[in-house]
Amino acid sequence: MSIMECKSLLISDNYRFFSEFEAYKSLIENVPISNTENEVRKTCDSLSSEHIFYQVPSSNKICKQFIHLYSRLSNTSRHVNQSISLDDTVYSFMNYWINDTLSSSNVDASVYIKELYTKLKGADKDKFFNVDFSVNKFNSMKLHDLENIKILIHLYNQMLQINSACSECHEKEECPSCLQKTREFNEIYKEVIINCFDGCSGIYSALELLKCKYNKEIIAYYNTLPSLQFSKLDELKDYDFLLKEHKTKSFKKILTFPILFPIFGLLFMLFFSNMLSPFRKFLLGEINMIRNRGIFQYVPNKLLLRSSDHENTNFGYGDYNIGYYSVRDA
Repeated sequence: MSIMECKSLLISDNYRFFSEFEAYKSLIENVPISNTENEVRKTCDSLSSEHIFYQVPSSNKICKQFIHLYSRLSNTSRHVNQSISLDDTVYSFMNYWINDTLSSSNVDASVYIKELYTKLKGADKDKFFNVDFSVNKFNSMKLHDLENIKILIHLYNQMLQINSACSECHEKEECPSCLQKTREFNEIYKEVIINCFDGCSGIYSALELLKCKYNKEIIAYYNTLPSLQFSKLDELKDYDFLLKEHKTKSFKKILTFPILFPIFGLLFMLFFSNMLSPFRKFLLGEINMIRNRGIFQYVPNKLLLRSSDHENTNFGYGDYNIGYYSVRDA
């Protein structure tokens, strides 16, 4: 599969901007405030008095950031992609940005962006919005999707670091940092898949894209180099394979501890009980013989002894308690 084929993989709308991650990397880290002087920007200063904007104290800043995003991304669409509309990756990123920005409030992101655009569009006398913008492309994202996207951002940043480390490694012909980073990356990737609980279908499809790009752009390239060190770089596995592998290991653990351990314990007891049985029988027999012999030899001898008149005599032998009453002969 080629790099272009990787980008054609089906992926959830909320994660679609990862197909062009490098284009949005700087905006993920920080969205600047627009410094454009026009009527649209001036409108941002009067938003705080209205209900939905009043609920978000930073509405003034968000408004100016939105203007910057629209200006930058629409110019890219118009001049680079020669399009009069924003593509799906743009909407995907902007949807993530507004949802993440409003995540600490109780405001619906799709309603907020609709109200904001309506307000700004009404003040647009300079035709600032010259590329079609559809508010219907926005939705209110769930918390697990926001968290999953942050995990993916971390993975993509690590992937870029690996590419840089392996490039330096190739130049110096030394590869410890490259090998270490790829192994750590594989483990983190595996843990993300295994530990997913909510919204897994979305992040799994996005991870398929990441896996494809990583295996083609990094692993496949460096494995073609003559250095033997690079031949040790492992590709990322499909999430289906890793999930099945994890379930198999978990099943083996279930068999090993709660089932096999008692079975071995039972076998151990049966084996040693057979070995100790003759000795146990012999020991019990000796104890009983000594006890019985002591009773029947000791009592008759004592009966022959003369004792004082009206003597009460008792012998205690555990389970046996013998008593008699004697009178002295005249």
